[in-house]
Parts: sequence; structure tokens; C-alpha cells
Amino acid sequence: GRHRLEVGVLLHRATASAGPLSPSRVGARLWSAHKDILIEDGGDARFPIEVAGFSEVFRDPSLAMAPWFVHWRAGNLDGDFGGSVRVYVNSDYPVTAERFVNGDPATLQAILGDVMSQLISAVVQMDDAEESLADCSEGSVGEQVRKWMEIAFPGISPSSIRSMLDTTPGRFHSAVLAAARVGGDE
Repeated sequence: GRHRLEVGVLLHRATASAGPLSPSRVGARLWSAHKDILIEDGGDARFPIEVAGFSEVFRDPSLAMAPWFVHWRAGNLDGDFGGSVRVYVNSDYPVTAERFVNGDPATLQAILGDVMSQLISAVVQMDDAEESLADCSEGSVGEQVRKWMEIAFPGISPSSIRSMLDTTPGRFHSAVLAAARVGGDE
């Protein structure tokens, strides 16, 4: 379900005509790149979710007290969504963890809404949000954010969404939470 491609170029042999900044040690890494691609049959991108005791996993007290934590790095819109976004649910909060594991619609909506809100708000605050989103490939973080924005804010530009976030943050977050609805009328 996942392809990981790693490419590296190493120095095979040093040359006598090398300059002072040229690599000289055999085996020195000259260049490397990696790509992590999630292979999935259609639908929206998915991300890893892990239930863990935060008091053991995270030493940072601000994380240890949270019911869930979204791990991702802002700005990397080209990264594979499944390899770039991870959600941890805190088993130190047994009621929340149990509701999550049992698929409670309100709990899932709250967590997914938080993921969506964090990513959308970070993207719309980028100076080049519209251009960056237009260039994102299938399965990327940017493509998923663009899809979420189209669901939560149909026909609204990233700059207008940013204005909403700045001036009426409650409306922004309510629209995202509504778009994160995962089932039931509960």
C-alpha cells in the first residue's frame, strides 16, 4: 500500500583535478532524495492514526495533557499526505480514546475538524496560497487541503478564507467542523 523511493549519489572515486570545495572522500554523499507515496484506491487521502499514552510518548507537558495531537510540518504542500500527517489520540483520556476507537461520530468530527482547521488555516496564511495549491499533485498535502477548502468554503478563494479566519474565526471554524461531519445526527 505504500512505495518508498530513496535515491542517493555517492562519490565513486576522487579525481586529481578536484578543486578545494570538491568532495574527495570515496563514498561521500553528493546528493539524495526520497519520496514516500501512499497507494490507495480513490477517495480522500488518509493519514496514520495512533492511540497512545501521551504521558509516556511525549515528554512535553503541553502535549501530555491534550486529548489528541496532530503532527505535521507546515509549508510542505507537496509531501505525500499519508506520510506527512499523523494523528495521535491520547489513551490517558480513556473516554475520548474509547469513543474514537468505537467510531463515535461527534468525536471523529471533532478530531477531523481540528486536523482540517490546522491545515487549512496554515495554508491560507501563506502569501502564495493560491499558486501553491494550484501546483499540488495527487495525494499531496496541498491537494487534500484544497479538497477540504472546496467542501467547507465552496467557491471562496484562499484569500477570502484567510480574511474570514482573521475577522470571524468562529465562522471559519464552524464551517470547517461542519465539513468534517462523518455520520449520524448524534
